[in-house]
Amino acid sequence: MGDRPLNGDPGRARRRCPTCRAPRREGTVCHRCKSDLGLLVRLEQQADTLQVRAERCYARGWYRQAAALAERSQAIEASPDRHKLLACSYLMCGDFLAAWNAYLRTTRGDVQSADREHDIALV
Repeated sequence: MGDRPLNGDPGRARRRCPTCRAPRREGTVCHRCKSDLGLLVRLEQQADTLQVRAERCYARGWYRQAAALAERSQAIEASPDRHKLLACSYLMCGDFLAAWNAYLRTTRGDVQSADREHDIALV
């Protein structure tokens, strides 16, 4: 079981050790370089938990809470799915500028360009 590669995890970063870039396997120690991946695994789990909670809030119509949780989740680990939920949550809250910026992050995959767009829109 400890030698089984991780499958189904979002994002390329989750599939490789950040130290040696070896394919990641279950567990908290890299099989190649023996780096401790415990903190990384805990952060990924925290981001996933926040994402699930945000999705539940969104499904119940609690859009502001969903946006807050999605924001925390994507701050830990950004991904297109996290940005999409964030954009939809902001949209449903009526915060159209924040929704647009989250959408730009989703389509461009570039957080900095979305931040520049936000700065321009506020001027």
